[in-house]
Amino acid sequence: MKREWEGKLRDAAEEGDVEECKRILKKKATTTPIADVNSKNEEGWTALHLATNEGHFAVAAFLLESGADIEGRNKQLKTSLHIACCRGDIRTVKLLVQHKADLAAQDIEGNTCLHTISMYGMNKVMEWLSANTSISLIKHIKNCVGKTAADIAANPDILEMLGMKKAEPKEPCRQQQTKQVHVYHTNQICVNKYMGNMISKPAGDASDEDPGLDSLASSYAEGKEVETETKKAVNVVRGPIDLAEKIKAEGRGKGGCEEEGKMWGVR
Repeated sequence: MKREWEGKLRDAAEEGDVEECKRILKKKATTTPIADVNSKNEEGWTALHLATNEGHFAVAAFLLESGADIEGRNKQLKTSLHIACCRGDIRTVKLLVQHKADLAAQDIEGNTCLHTISMYGMNKVMEWLSANTSISLIKHIKNCVGKTAADIAANPDILEMLGMKKAEPKEPCRQQQTKQVHVYHTNQICVNKYMGNMISKPAGDASDEDPGLDSLASSYAEGKEVETETKKAVNVVRGPIDLAEKIKAEGRGKGGCEEEGKMWGVR
């Protein structure tokens, strides 16, 4: 019987029926309430979780006054504050904070309410929390993958409210980044010097102007653009030395440079 009434309480909370919640919680079997305000469903959700998730402020307020556990956790270890922040429900967030909800509480993924707000870009909630609470004490908390709220911020405004700025991305090493350059293309693209001539120019190609991948990379490093009659975009996916070592390690000898070029991102 008690379980049945507790189910009815959670249903009423989810539907926003504050009068039904009051009626159920006033019922008693002798001197004991007929329903536990903190009872949970199969997923670990209490009546307060459900009311918060549906945005039923009046029900949430009544449940808190009736002894609902503000730190109750569901199976994902989320508190009602996590849920209110996820919904961006600033009114319920204020209510929960005023009832001393733990801002540092972490769910099963290690996320605090700040992580949740940052992830979903709930700017108004973050603005209120930053102005009315001590988020500076918890903003450095990391979740299970080592990320702070700032690391997963959905927009720059959130970062600013956290008192942080995203670091400018560092330019990667030239041998690590993919560059689009133009090369002179007669019949095929060849890699020669660093290869120890393991892959040579096509037979019958007497042109000294056809740059190997080594000269292509060095020209780019010097800020030069190689342009000729026929332009072809090529990806330099690694430095020529790395490329040479890779091909040597796999035991490939002299042969068609075009197929080798395609294999290593030269197209």
